[in-house]
Amino acid sequence: MIFLLWRVWHHRNNVVYGDGKASIVASARYIANYYESFIAAPPQNLTVHAKENSQGRGSPGQASLIPSSTWKAPPEGCLKANVDAGWDPSSKRAGLGVAIRDWKGQVILTEWKFVPICTSAEEAEVLACLEGLRHLIDLRQWPARLETDCLRVVQGITGHDQNRSLSWTSYDEACELLKIYQDINVVKVDRASNAVAHGLAQLGKSGASGMLRASAPTGVLELIRQECEFLLG
Repeated sequence: MIFLLWRVWHHRNNVVYGDGKASIVASARYIANYYESFIAAPPQNLTVHAKENSQGRGSPGQASLIPSSTWKAPPEGCLKANVDAGWDPSSKRAGLGVAIRDWKGQVILTEWKFVPICTSAEEAEVLACLEGLRHLIDLRQWPARLETDCLRVVQGITGHDQNRSLSWTSYDEACELLKIYQDINVVKVDRASNAVAHGLAQLGKSGASGMLRASAPTGVLELIRQECEFLLG
């Protein structure tokens, strides 16, 4: 019942702040996956799950709540977007996660997005970067920083060689945006620093899409709170 009420609240926020297109089928799948993850989790000392590997291990929608975090705040006056993606090689489904915070660790925006068809994990990671770049551009607070834990994508976006992967159109779009908005810095970070974006990506991968300003889904919001406590020491 708690998960159901939580999901109803999500739909309310999606209608008010998002596109209002979250489906009932996706919600039912999301609640079932999240409940399975909840009852399977140990009662104490939950830790951040590593991103599922290329074999697709990891349950859709599974997001840890207790971080072992090394997230670092950006310089004062700057925003930072952390992005991540989850991809299922069997169904070709993907989820994107974006979390934008300021130098105090306060949430500016969170987004979790379901992508029904995606050809590869690399394509999903590039799409997550594009989503983060677009949000930073819309917010127009410079300089800004975008972080992902996928080194190959960082090299593809920031490099000068012509990209020949199947995701070359997405790479080209990201490169063009960075040429125009040169105050956005794209860097690679370790997975522990990207836990919030990872959790959001898993929500997207479960079939849910949504966006919140100055907030986050309940489980992810708890993760952010604990990261801020860790940050302040």
